[in-house]
Formats: sequence, structure tokens, C-alpha cells
Amino acid sequence: MPKDGLIADWGCGTGILGTHMKEAGFTNIEGLDGSEGMLEVCKGLNIYKKLDKCLIGLEPLPAGSNNKFDGIVSSACFIPLHFTNVVFDLAHESLKVGGLMSFAARNTYLELDNELQYMPKIQELIKAGKFEEVERIDFVKYKGIK
Repeated sequence: MPKDGLIADWGCGTGILGTHMKEAGFTNIEGLDGSEGMLEVCKGLNIYKKLDKCLIGLEPLPAGSNNKFDGIVSSACFIPLHFTNVVFDLAHESLKVGGLMSFAARNTYLELDNELQYMPKIQELIKAGKFEEVERIDFVKYKGIK
């Protein structure tokens, strides 16, 4: 993905992921979060080209979101009481053809048969030809800590 591609940081929170994206050279990032307080923190970072308040999956995405983004990133939002599996449908609608979605999720929430049903939704979209899994990386958050 080109470094100037339009990236949406869904559940941007206090801007931690956006900060890493900027450090990696990405220059065109928009943030979306359900908390006005967290968006205020993000405003002070001067990373995001645009910030919108939205409870993703519970409220409509901002106008003009369809077929808009080259990429969507998200971290720490694929947990109970945050994102439901409808976000994958929303991502499909929001991404340009060939766009990428990258997200971090604990295997316990992603893989297990639980109320979140993330993997069944992802598999449904893959089967329908709407998604393709490009890469999956398992990682240990606290690597090296004993």
C-alpha cells in the first residue's frame, strides 16, 4: 500500500496506532472513535487528517465512507462491548477495490466460538468473494517478559 494511501484508524482511541502508522511513513490517516474524550487527545497529536465520532457498528459511518479507504487499521477493539462482527461488512463497504484491512485481535476473541462470531463472519465474507485473507501473524504481546 502506498504511504500516501487513505487509511482509516477505526477505534483510534488516544492515537497509539496512528502514531505508529505515522512513524512508518503513512501520511494520510483519518481516525474514528466513539469517545469524544479520546478524539480530543488525538487532535493534539497532529497525525490525523480528519477525526469523526462514531460508535462503529452501532451508528452509521460518516457520510462518504463507502469505497473511500485504501486501508483500515484497528487495534484493541475486537473485544466484547467494542466491535461486533458487523464491522467486517462495514469494512467491505468502506474499502476501495483491492483495499486492505489490518487488525489486531486476541485469538481467544477471534477463534473461539463465542458471542462475537468474528471468524464465522470473516469466513462468510471470504466464501462470498468479498474478503481474502492475505496474512495472519500470531504474536505475543509481552514478548521477552518473564
